[in-house]
Amino acid sequence: MRRPQYLLPIFVLSTLTACGSDPDTSEETTFSSFTGTGEETASETSGSSSSSESQGEGSETAGDGDGDGSGEASESGDGDGDSSGDGDGDSSGDGDGDSSGDGDGDGDSSGDGDGDSSGDGDGDGDGATTGPTPCSEQPVNVSPVIPNVMLVLDKSNSMFANEWVPPGLPSESRWQTLHGVVSSTVNSFNTVVNFGSIIYPASSTTSAWGVDACQTSSSDLVSVSAGMQAATDVIDSLPAANLAADGAGSAGATPTYAGLQEAYDELQPIYDADPTVPAFVILMTDGAANCDTTITGGADTDALCTAGSAGLPSSDNNLIMQTYDPRLEPSVTAALTAGIPTFVVGIDMTENEATCPPSGLALRFCGDPWKDDSATCHYDADAAGGSEVEPWAKLDTLAEEGGREQVGGASKFYNADDPQAFQDALADIISSVQSCVIPLDTPPPFPQTGVDVWIPDDSDPANKAPLVTNCLTEDGWVYTDASFTAIELCGTFCDKLKTEQVADVEIGRASCRERV
Repeated sequence: MRRPQYLLPIFVLSTLTACGSDPDTSEETTFSSFTGTGEETASETSGSSSSSESQGEGSETAGDGDGDGSGEASESGDGDGDSSGDGDGDSSGDGDGDSSGDGDGDGDSSGDGDGDSSGDGDGDGDGATTGPTPCSEQPVNVSPVIPNVMLVLDKSNSMFANEWVPPGLPSESRWQTLHGVVSSTVNSFNTVVNFGSIIYPASSTTSAWGVDACQTSSSDLVSVSAGMQAATDVIDSLPAANLAADGAGSAGATPTYAGLQEAYDELQPIYDADPTVPAFVILMTDGAANCDTTITGGADTDALCTAGSAGLPSSDNNLIMQTYDPRLEPSVTAALTAGIPTFVVGIDMTENEATCPPSGLALRFCGDPWKDDSATCHYDADAAGGSEVEPWAKLDTLAEEGGREQVGGASKFYNADDPQAFQDALADIISSVQSCVIPLDTPPPFPQTGVDVWIPDDSDPANKAPLVTNCLTEDGWVYTDASFTAIELCGTFCDKLKTEQVADVEIGRASCRERV
């Protein structure tokens, strides 16, 4: 039986001109139509003609409709008009519709994947963003953060009464040495540190005993400020360097707690207002702290220290002078918890030696912890009947509580056992508080790959600091937090920044900088 013939729809013959070709010379591609009889009609191109026929009833090509002849098993059969097999209409094989091979579909060869031809990676075609342009180098503030430092200075009577001998120089009091070292330090470092200071007890103190010897005064406080003015103000607040031990202004006990509280009260609101600016306290003292003025109603059992005996004050005043101030260490710990570390410098300290008064003041310091019951001062703190207070051990504990103990020394505090050691200790501390944090004006668009840091500049490849993960153990730089608004130099690069005081920070997309 003869099979019935089914008529298929006839497709209109059309031509496509190759994109970008000269219309006068371009070759045209035609799509064939098929009749219901299965006979293929003739196909023509401009300037030439050819014919193709498939003979025989029911013999036809597997038609995918794309004009690439993919009816053969070896062809793509994807319907896009080329032989790449990717379905995008070009021969690159990347599926994006242009010939760049980058897969981004933007018609350029930049490979930035942003969907436009600007090469800037922003995806909106305007070459700009609401923030910094990723492929442009951004200016930043390359000045390190300047820390705020309060100097807490012991001017108790022992600082004037005790002397030491600098090598090759006449003897001088501890106060003379402190005066010279502090003056030199604030003059040398006032451009990299904001200084303030407080002396204790107050410069107006005239009493050597009891509550009156334990006062501090806000008039002796030098508020933290910058530059040469800060240096001048600190120096002007100091009693004269050559003040005699029995002169006006040299009297007083050791109210270290009160002096530190003045410093913490000055720094804390400044630090709380901007925690990105470091704050530190440097305590300089020659002995253990007394002056716990909260003591009341104490009974002194030492016969030499009873009220009225030998003209001595009341028992409460005795206890204030005799007792190590228990408020001191908790206050230092609390300050560290609140963000303010404390360095401790001991002046002319000897390990395992108790605190004893200068000659002529023996009876004024009777009683525990300063003397035994016979009013004999035992310099050996471990001797029978010796003092229960060993200043070396107390300052060690204080330095540990302050969070900035000395590393690698014989003590945890910085022990200045001669004038040069005093100068060196303070210089080391000031160097350590100099900041290696550099604030950035804006967060980098590409924080992990788009920032280069050079100390001091990019003139030498060795000047480039790498991005690292641990600032305590590696040389390079890190972000201070996840906001990417500041970086911190680490290790040798931090040391270099302190010397050079300048950094070159380049912000931009690394791949962009390589292209331009």
